[in-house]
Amino acid sequence: MFTLPQAVPFGICTRSLGRSGGGHYILDILDQCAKNGLWTIEVAHECLEGYAKTLEGYNDPKEAIREVARLCNERAHSLGLVLTVLDAFENYEGLIDRSKHVEQFEDFQFWIELCGIMGIEYIQIPASFQPTDLLSKDEDLIIEDLRKVADAGLSVIPPVKIAYEPLGWSTYIKTWEQGLEIVKKVNRSNFGLCLDTFHIASLLSHSPETKDGLREGGDIVLKESLERLRKIDPNDIFIYQVSDGAHLLPPIPQSVYSEDGIDPLFAWSKHGRPFPGEGYFPVKEISQAIFATGFRGPTILETFEDDGFDTRKNLLAERANRAVGSWIQLGKSLGLAPFHPPTPKGQNKLGTCTVNIGDYELFSLEDKLYACASVGHQAIDLYEDDFLHYLSLTQGANKQNLWEPNPIHLAAAKKIGDLCASLGMQIICFQPLIDVEGLTKEEDRKAAAEKVKAYFPYMRALRTNITYITTNRSYNFEDNTGDIRSISADLALFADLAADYSRADKGPLLKIGYEPLSWGSHINTFDKAWEAVQLADRENLGIVLDTFNLLAVEYADPYNPQGHGRLYDTLQQSSDAIHTRLSQLVQMIPGDKIFVVQVADACLVNPKALKPPTPADKKWTSEHEPKYRQWSTSYRLFPNEQSLGGYLPVAECLAAILATGYEGPLTLEIFNDSIHVNEPDVVARHAKRSFIGIESCVVEAQSRKADYVTFKSL
Repeated sequence: MFTLPQAVPFGICTRSLGRSGGGHYILDILDQCAKNGLWTIEVAHECLEGYAKTLEGYNDPKEAIREVARLCNERAHSLGLVLTVLDAFENYEGLIDRSKHVEQFEDFQFWIELCGIMGIEYIQIPASFQPTDLLSKDEDLIIEDLRKVADAGLSVIPPVKIAYEPLGWSTYIKTWEQGLEIVKKVNRSNFGLCLDTFHIASLLSHSPETKDGLREGGDIVLKESLERLRKIDPNDIFIYQVSDGAHLLPPIPQSVYSEDGIDPLFAWSKHGRPFPGEGYFPVKEISQAIFATGFRGPTILETFEDDGFDTRKNLLAERANRAVGSWIQLGKSLGLAPFHPPTPKGQNKLGTCTVNIGDYELFSLEDKLYACASVGHQAIDLYEDDFLHYLSLTQGANKQNLWEPNPIHLAAAKKIGDLCASLGMQIICFQPLIDVEGLTKEEDRKAAAEKVKAYFPYMRALRTNITYITTNRSYNFEDNTGDIRSISADLALFADLAADYSRADKGPLLKIGYEPLSWGSHINTFDKAWEAVQLADRENLGIVLDTFNLLAVEYADPYNPQGHGRLYDTLQQSSDAIHTRLSQLVQMIPGDKIFVVQVADACLVNPKALKPPTPADKKWTSEHEPKYRQWSTSYRLFPNEQSLGGYLPVAECLAAILATGYEGPLTLEIFNDSIHVNEPDVVARHAKRSFIGIESCVVEAQSRKADYVTFKSL
């Protein structure tokens, strides 16, 4: 069976790049994370506090921290980052002085508020490490306290999850197995483990107090522990933190890192936790055990080094480069999906539509997204069927009205948007809106407007600013019109509704694209669709171009009885004709008014295999349907799959689109019966085929782009 390497939502803790004490503040840290592709962010509360102290005009420290949280959320969204974890809520459970417990719980509620502001899913709580005279050993009390924070997390939507971390120097809960036992006894869906390579290795096999840096017999103890770890339920692990350990010579207590009254492991942790591969810990072996469970959640580099306090200006860039380099090496050693750096500015992101990767009823949306990330896609075109099916499976979803923008539905959308971003992918559009323009009945027009408006809250939650409308496909001409002015008026209305929504919520401008379907009932060419867009004349209205839909009309004829699948008898005639039309496209449409570009080929089929096209004045029936529809929905291919029958000049078409100056993402939209096959490797195979196809097609298109650039100035 064909499989793909596991993609990992990988990132870093903010304090691991730089500390406020060295003048390195959180917004600059987020900027650096985005530059280096560290998409999944653990926000250290100390970084919020450090920046809050620099703000003027705040008498209440909490209000200053709220403002920093708002700024971080805004910056993270603009950069495509996901703020995933808030750490570390220390020394909470088991306090003997219950008045202190009350104070701590009040602080925790403020942390939940901060999670809401920043859209954070997890709060990390390390097992308490206070002296025994301050902490109760009563397990029932510990469980009661932890249930209290878990229940507080469940009281909000989306719920806040608690990642409980056993520390090597914790007072009572030191090992991952003790931590897991606590998780089981707390027994809350939002309460799980945070595991860290440093705490596992430093407690079981490595030591800061011996010259060789090892514990006697520790290798056997660690090996046996990891064998048990491999067998646990991955759902019990919420977060995996990765760091290495520095070999201390001389060891503690002679080491400069020694501190009176501080546990040696704690002192070691505060100063000697470099990036993976920079120390001597068995990071690979521990990571293998954790990923062997099936874990695929947030994987965070969390390091502690005195270097983080250095005031040099290039510190953040240096440490970010070290972080990425260490992850690349670790990922290679583990056989994980390769690290894909951010797409350089001015270069088109490559991506795919989720519909291409497998049937939504057979394969989960999450599995498809992980597969897309594994092969290298950085842009996701989210298909409505995929999302609505995912939403219908969400606990508490209103299955009678999935478009109701209630908190549960929007939280589910946010989860998908965050997952994509944490995997280094951007949802570039959510689509399609079908059969909403050119309607003649007033009640239909009102319903269409409501349908369009229903998309907007979900677009926000999904982190995308674009949706698009396809040209009307209905052949019931009593209910729709091909009048270009009526259609353009509808498009203008939809664009205005999107602009109104954007002004109301003060978010980025939502945009509406318009795609000419090859089997549209009134409009099926790029020039006619562009005419409608121009007549509407709205800043946030543009055109969507699909190489299949364009070439199906301008180049192909799958019904041609001669069987060559072209409009014209000879290949030269066909090539000349499409070159002329593509040249017109370059002259006609500016690149910044192209909102989405989709790439697809199609299979050369026996004309007799297709149903006869629907007559222009007839409705669809089971015997005949609109011209090109069956070909479009069952026979599309990824680019450069000539071995499977692909024959359209896709790279030529894409070259012309790029010559317009279009700089946005390039995605694929493939409808083929192969996606409906119920076999375990369908997702992996289609994801791999999709990236090979788009990557090779873009290379070929770039080599031909010069043939069309000259038409841009005409």
